[in-house]
Amino acid sequence: MLRSLVGSEMCIRDRSNGSLGGVAQKIVEGSHCNVLVAKRHNTPFVPGAPREFLVAVDNSKASHLGLKQLLALCNDNDKVQLVVISDLGADAQILDDVIESNADEIAKKSIVITKKREALKNRTAGAVLCDLVSHDLHALVVCSANSSAKALGSTTKYCLGHCPISVLVLKVFFAV
Repeated sequence: MLRSLVGSEMCIRDRSNGSLGGVAQKIVEGSHCNVLVAKRHNTPFVPGAPREFLVAVDNSKASHLGLKQLLALCNDNDKVQLVVISDLGADAQILDDVIESNADEIAKKSIVITKKREALKNRTAGAVLCDLVSHDLHALVVCSANSSAKALGSTTKYCLGHCPISVLVLKVFFAV
């Protein structure tokens, strides 16, 4: 496992078998900064080139703050695929709401936004996200809120262990 700290971000390279080792999982759980778990077979990050991210959004405060963090980390012309995972048709409005609430940052950086709604169909949210990734994506983005103490949520744990591309865990802190 390789570790590197850059400012308030951390990068962990995964094992060759794609699983997250016990030490790496403890680092992700206990860190107070954003963590990128880099997969060995992933679209490389090329300095200055647009990057593409996939992120799920819902009505939670953590989700909205996490998206704000991601947009702040984006470079000009990066691409962000927003997905809402639900069996309820009414949840599609969430996508329009989060785009509208972040319109200034999106316009300022010319971030390309695509949106989709994906049904659970008796799957977990983590399984849906991992099924949606493609190898032209640079990272799947998941949010981990401070309200869960040092434990990661089930979606984050699933994605870290099963996603075939890099996973960016955004640490979201807010008063509860």
